[in-house]
Amino acid sequence: METKEGAWSIDLLDNTYTPFADTEAQEPFSVLSLATELVEAIASVTGFTSPVVTTRRWVNRYGIGDSIAPHDDTTGDFQIMICLTAPHADCGGELVLANGVSVVLAAGDLLIMKHADVVHWTTPILPTALAHRATATCRYHVDGGRMPRSKVLPHTQQGPRSRVERKS
Repeated sequence: METKEGAWSIDLLDNTYTPFADTEAQEPFSVLSLATELVEAIASVTGFTSPVVTTRRWVNRYGIGDSIAPHDDTTGDFQIMICLTAPHADCGGELVLANGVSVVLAAGDLLIMKHADVVHWTTPILPTALAHRATATCRYHVDGGRMPRSKVLPHTQQGPRSRVERKS
């Protein structure tokens, strides 16, 4: 995806906003992120007591030069992000929060975030990186919370593209 917010690729795992109780996990990340015990634990950590009504799940991929500019998300109440692959800490791909916190995620790290409450961005992946960055994200929407907007966003149409050519 190439926008004023940066460039990266996104693979949507589920963009249907199916009611949580009716959602069927189709791959391992969804099995994990939809597990009732995990959802309850994450809701507890983030302070949400309302039931989860739907989710959205995707994988972000960042190649050389890819990043996301500062932004705040407009929907969803909390999310998890699991780092699947990451460049060395000196090669970019750092998650930066407007409150001054920065996070260098390594493969296997889990981040729980109230993403709509803080401006955040990632630093570009540097040309010296030997590995790209990939993260799996599940965004949770709670009853009475920040529900999905009806407007279709550009990346849900034909799929985003990176400004960097990728080899299949």
